[in-house]
Amino acid sequence: MGEYDIGSIREGTLDLVKERIDIDTINILAHTSWYPGWVYAVRKDLDKSVVKKIKQALLQLNTKTRQDERILKQAGFSGIISAEDKDFDPVRELAKILERR
Repeated sequence: MGEYDIGSIREGTLDLVKERIDIDTINILAHTSWYPGWVYAVRKDLDKSVVKKIKQALLQLNTKTRQDERILKQAGFSGIISAEDKDFDPVRELAKILERR
């Protein structure tokens, strides 16, 4: 501990590290916009019917079903939501800002 003066962490990760570090000692200096995380993507030439089946299976995972709950718990998820292209606009905006530097 005490090796670094500053760092960054995804807020959702704080729960995962709270057993290893005292998160009460972290001083939050700033928050950034929320960015998409845990993104699942397919290659553009993958058969559309396969994409549809995979998407449907992921979106149907439900914590009220024992087997699904195990799957979601292993992944650290409470559920899966579908994304739209516009959900990635904050990432595009960040890229534009970084390109200007």
